[in-house]
Amino acid sequence: MVTDQAPSLADSGSGSQAPSGSSIRAFSSRHVFVAFEQARAAAGGKDIAIADGADIVRQCLDAGLAEEGRLNLIPILLGSRTRLFEGVDSGRLQFELTSVIEGDGVVHLRFRVRQV
Repeated sequence: MVTDQAPSLADSGSGSQAPSGSSIRAFSSRHVFVAFEQARAAAGGKDIAIADGADIVRQCLDAGLAEEGRLNLIPILLGSRTRLFEGVDSGRLQFELTSVIEGDGVVHLRFRVRQV
């Protein structure tokens, strides 16, 4: 997670240690690349998920860190938000749709991210 202040485990109600079997999380107040490298080291070769807002997703796309994307589309307007792909260099990236799953009121999209 890229943040200006990493939350303490005590704030989450779980005490001073992460709960058994929980996901590893990396926090950084620096650039997204630093958080990504911390997450990669902590994951020990396993996949890393980036779950955050449009700004962080764009930073990962711009830095060439994203290999796959997952979008869950729900037709609800939540007010003014940052556009997910606004400012992303479309001449440098291609998205290959790999999966579409329709649910009750939601569509789950999965795609491969390719640098060109």
